Amino acid sequence: MKFQPSFTAWTKTQRPSAFCIKIYHAAQDEAFFSSIISLSVDGNSQQVLLKDLQRHPAKDVLMHADFLRVDANTEIVVNVPLHFINEDSCPGVKNESGNAVHGMTEIEVACLPADLPESIDVDLAGMSVGDAIHVNELKLPSGLSIPALESNEEYGAIPVVSIQASRAALEDEAEEGEADAAEAPAAEEGDKED
Repeated sequence: MKFQPSFTAWTKTQRPSAFCIKIYHAAQDEAFFSSIISLSVDGNSQQVLLKDLQRHPAKDVLMHADFLRVDANTEIVVNVPLHFINEDSCPGVKNESGNAVHGMTEIEVACLPADLPESIDVDLAGMSVGDAIHVNELKLPSGLSIPALESNEEYGAIPVVSIQASRAALEDEAEEGEADAAEAPAAEEGDKED
């Protein structure tokens, strides 16, 4: 389901509180930040994208919102959240006691407004400890491109997510290595005595 809020901005004779409350509640959903919004000002409806949202530093209050008008035929560049699926059930986490390390939680994409997704799914199924998914390996919905990848090939080598061994597993391996190292000299001394 695509998040499609519709708002009516206040005029000079109205108080902005109802508008701010609607924006505040809509901003609780991360899809709001990567969705085309229908904003009506003085009866004129515009398709917009939230560009910036400023919150009060001490209070739970919105201070300011900037919107960017979008044209259905013009490509836009937007940050879209990444959703990591099958994270708990991938072999590297479930069987090998590894941890999924997220190198990114969102990515900048270019697309037409109609192609803008709420999020991009990154499937971790089948990943083991030491595996990684890089930017150039992301499975993007049709109509999307990554501008940074087109201008800089090295950007594709940046890991989006990797499965790394947990600290406890590394400590266990280190202890086993120390035990093996201690047994090796004892076995050599036994061979020399014979």
